[in-house]
Amino acid sequence: RELEQKRIAQVIQAWNDGFQGAILLHGDRYSGKSSLGDWMSQQYFRGKTYELQPKRSIMISKSKIDISNDLIKSIRLFIERVQYARPMIWIDDLELWFSDEYLSDEVATELVNLISEYGKKVFFAVSVGSWMYQRLNRVIDLDHVFQSTIELSPFSKDILKEAILLRHGASHKTLIGKDGQELVKIEFDKYVSQIARQSNGNIGHALQLWVNSINYKDDQHVQIEEVMTYKFPDFITSDNGILLSTLLIYRRLSEEELQSLLGPSYDDRYSNEVARLVGYGIIRKAYNGTLSINERVVPAITMALRQNRFI
Repeated sequence: RELEQKRIAQVIQAWNDGFQGAILLHGDRYSGKSSLGDWMSQQYFRGKTYELQPKRSIMISKSKIDISNDLIKSIRLFIERVQYARPMIWIDDLELWFSDEYLSDEVATELVNLISEYGKKVFFAVSVGSWMYQRLNRVIDLDHVFQSTIELSPFSKDILKEAILLRHGASHKTLIGKDGQELVKIEFDKYVSQIARQSNGNIGHALQLWVNSINYKDDQHVQIEEVMTYKFPDFITSDNGILLSTLLIYRRLSEEELQSLLGPSYDDRYSNEVARLVGYGIIRKAYNGTLSINERVVPAITMALRQNRFI
């Protein structure tokens, strides 16, 4: 991400010179938004980054501050305490702040107003999914609000190969094939090609596929199996498409929140579909009742929803 890092450096330099400072990172799940935001924090705001997540707590000057699920209220609370340190407020995954109570357009509009008000004192870094970015950009001209909107586009096969080699090198183990012999270059390239196709260049998904295909053999060796893939038949319907696209946007919702968003037809049209998708393992239901799309199948579901024009 050398070009992206150079652009970030330019925006931060301009902010240090007195201009407003706000960067929006957008891309598909696992495209590296969180990693780039963490790099920005370590490179330019070490010890002065406050990552806000709903219903979490954070320490400021040895005082614990509890964060609500109201993003704007939380930001104002932090700005009052930390603005003179010229910190970075890092909002990774803006969608986590959306709910039936705090809708996406309202949250984004208020966030934009806060950036305009405090952007010279506080540096704002925000990440959001690619589809939500496109949706919000129709309502709010994000490209003019943020000093830079950076798309984390897919990587080429060669770059994915470098990342996989780096990941494997960290294990300090010899890679062997199914026959028990050390994997030769042509076989390794075949696996990388499979992963590149399955991941569509999404680096996080590619590394996940690689890790899932590697098994521990002994202290000196790891063995590669078939690359695990998650292909679905064309099962997207009007009902489950709405359910899955809603969960893709909001990340995690309770069944009550989902019901509030989808309205009175939930019991008649959607509740059985939720139970069916939970049974299939496509939707996961946490011990506290929170619903989310199974992380392993998010890329495949995203592709299916795109093909069916739900996102």
